[in-house]
Amino acid sequence: MTREQAEAFRTNDKYWWFGVVYICKEDPRFIVRNRWFFAWTWNFGNLKMLLILPIFILIFISPVLIFTPAYGLDAKEVVAITAGALLVLVIIANYVASGPR
Repeated sequence: MTREQAEAFRTNDKYWWFGVVYICKEDPRFIVRNRWFFAWTWNFGNLKMLLILPIFILIFISPVLIFTPAYGLDAKEVVAITAGALLVLVIIANYVASGPR
C-alpha cells in the first residue's frame, strides 16, 4: 500500500465511526494519525491491534510496577517515569502511523 492509498483510507468518512473511532479492515496499519489533532488512534478493523494494544498498555504501566515497589519512589518520581514511558509510546506511535515505507 502506498502513502496515498493509506491517506485515502484515513480521510474517508466511511471508516470513521461517529468521526472518532477508525475501523478499516483494508488498512494494514494498526495505528493511524487522527484526522483533527496531533494524535493517533487505533485501527479497530485490524486484528493486529488486539495483540498490540496490551503491549502498549504494559509499556505504559510497567515502569511504575517495577520501580515503585523496588525503590519506594515518591509521587514525583513515579510521574517522571510514567511520562518517560508515555514519550516512548508517542515516538513508537508516530513511527508506526507514518505509514508504509
